[in-house]
Amino acid sequence: MADVDVKLISPDRTWTWRTSQPSVVVAFPVSPENECPVALFLHGFVQMPTWYRTMLKSIARKGVIVVAVQLYTTLHGLLRIVNEQEEAKRAEVVIEWIFSEASDTTSLRGTINQQIPFHNSLTIVAHSRGAAALMNMVLRPTNANKPTLKALLLLDPVGSIDVLDQRPELPQEMVIFGCRNGVAPSQSSDVYWTKLSGAGYRPLFIELEHFGHLDFLDEGMKSVGNWFAGWFVSSDRNENRRISSRNKISELIGIYVTAVCTGGTAEGASSKVRTELDPFEDTLGMRVREFLASPARSSNQLDGLQPAI
Repeated sequence: MADVDVKLISPDRTWTWRTSQPSVVVAFPVSPENECPVALFLHGFVQMPTWYRTMLKSIARKGVIVVAVQLYTTLHGLLRIVNEQEEAKRAEVVIEWIFSEASDTTSLRGTINQQIPFHNSLTIVAHSRGAAALMNMVLRPTNANKPTLKALLLLDPVGSIDVLDQRPELPQEMVIFGCRNGVAPSQSSDVYWTKLSGAGYRPLFIELEHFGHLDFLDEGMKSVGNWFAGWFVSSDRNENRRISSRNKISELIGIYVTAVCTGGTAEGASSKVRTELDPFEDTLGMRVREFLASPARSSNQLDGLQPAI
């Protein structure tokens, strides 16, 4: 298992009303054997990237550099001062910082102070409402220096997916982790899976029977936002299974990201995930949902569903 390091980088004060540079948490392998894929992690509703340290470190152990951006503060989230368009802009600032060639702290290379080679491609992992920010990012104009978007991994996504009507350029490599203890009552992961399937994509859908919407966060993490969200979502009350599931999900993310960023196909990456998941299907309640050519519920039937948070 690779050694990893975690750095909290705050180019500006996190709790000011308008920050010019978003704070980030970076988890990276200390001595990678090969070029590292880069994954941008977008947090959920009224969360902070520091609350996902366990997941970030577990993904990094698979040889992935993970950069988690602070899209807004908990206070901003509760007061809804920001929107998905502003969140997308903040994420793009961090993407420019990641791939900058500078050797000082104005780049990822300079900040971690190591000659770690990494691919000029990007994978995005988004939890909850981070998926809404992601969907707004893909609609923004591209430029020649923008890295190739290789894959999307959505952790119980919440928020509008109407951007599909505008035919954005999305990669075929997609994974959705859908919690049965998810966001009530809309089951937004089902909405994403159905609409993406209806738009011609074939996302790998992994159903999490026991794992809850907020179980992606570190153990024991408490906040005003989590207390508020706790009224709408459930958690796996079996502590050992909850911890094991979080670790396994992180491993699967690392395996998938590494596979697609080193020349693999979506089918090949999905096959590796299935192989890794098979022994744990029953003990953790994690199963792959098979793709349906004609989903039971059409996108029109799901248009009226709104997330609870």
